[in-house]
Amino acid sequence: MRVRQDLLPRWDVYEEHLDEAAFLWGQWERALVAPDFDVEETADLEARLLAHLEGLAEAGAPAAGHLLRPALESEEPERLSSAALALLAGHEAGAMADLRLVLKKGEPGSRAPIRRALEVWTWQACAEHMHTLLASPEPALRALALEVLAFQGVVLPSAVLDRMLVHEEAALRIAALRCARFLEGGVRPELLFPALVSTHPAIRLAAIETGLLQGSRAAWEACKEMASSRGAGCAEAWVLLAIGGSDGELHMLLRALETPSQRPGALWALGFSGRVDAAEACLELMREAPVAALAAEAFSAITGLAIQGHYAAPDPEDAESALPPLEEDLDADLSLKPEAALAVPAPEAASAWWRQARKGFERSERYLYGQPFSAEMLLKVLERGPMRRRHVLALELAIRSKGKWRIQTRAFTCRQRVEMGRLRATPSVQLARHPFAQMLR
Repeated sequence: MRVRQDLLPRWDVYEEHLDEAAFLWGQWERALVAPDFDVEETADLEARLLAHLEGLAEAGAPAAGHLLRPALESEEPERLSSAALALLAGHEAGAMADLRLVLKKGEPGSRAPIRRALEVWTWQACAEHMHTLLASPEPALRALALEVLAFQGVVLPSAVLDRMLVHEEAALRIAALRCARFLEGGVRPELLFPALVSTHPAIRLAAIETGLLQGSRAAWEACKEMASSRGAGCAEAWVLLAIGGSDGELHMLLRALETPSQRPGALWALGFSGRVDAAEACLELMREAPVAALAAEAFSAITGLAIQGHYAAPDPEDAESALPPLEEDLDADLSLKPEAALAVPAPEAASAWWRQARKGFERSERYLYGQPFSAEMLLKVLERGPMRRRHVLALELAIRSKGKWRIQTRAFTCRQRVEMGRLRATPSVQLARHPFAQMLR
């Protein structure tokens, strides 16, 4: 009996779906941290990605067996994540069995892409499967399950988290601290304090963020100490000082500009401070080629001046020039960083603008894109601002609302829009505007 050719699976079509999905997944992940993408533009990329995933899902079991399961062995993270997402979109229960098998094998490079797929593909049964992984004897698998549950905002019993908060495996403690942010009563002080003084920077940072969300003064003191150390993790602590500090913390950040190697981290933080002194320091550094674009980004975030047209350099450098120089080290990272997409400023034009605009800014006020900081302005930037800056602002929203308002800025935009819509629909949203030290106990 002859088989009709039009009834055979079109593997070339499905291969193209997977290739395009892998490419678009990479583009979408980059858009999440891009200075030149907003939510709407990221959603357009996402829609194209989901269309290819749906094309694979519609192929059903033949495509899963012939194409997607083999792709779970790929060494390309984007292809692996896309295959995992397509399996989840096609048949969730069987997909989880496939993914758990790959996770348990523990092949190098496979776990992070699968974890990322599980984070963004929110569905009810996922939590049940992650609970199963929490019983694994392997700490890395338990940490992965906790990271997924924390991303999805699942509340776990404190009894489950308590024993993981003191585990010797750093990844497991960090993941448990992130999950503990959703506990109604917060982390008990006797479990939080040891993490706040940990010598492991990532544990300490996770504890500081968790502590600030639950209003811990000890977390703020740990943050200031970490920021002043100028060691590992200090740049992340600077950002927290910028969004929650007073004049003393601002001066610490301004002093960091004196050390060339610390300028990029300090400029990134200063852009969130919203202060006039920070804007003027950034204006000066627009003349320093290595950090000019970063300084302009921070200045723009404070004052609202868009670095484009007359205020951008007439001949910006090509993107290729942002690549690091070729060296003997074949492991050197040659990928473009998000800041490569920043506009190079025209410092004289920006200075002239500031001389006129300066009279409209108060030194004691905090500004967000030229407007006094407020809940309304914060929400507007989360809705329309650059993707790259939204992660910090979402964290500030969560801290200032004591965990009531959370927007998962690394999720699919459909989830983000639901979370932002919920906040927008709440009448008279109020956020404390004063420094964190006045909010803590």
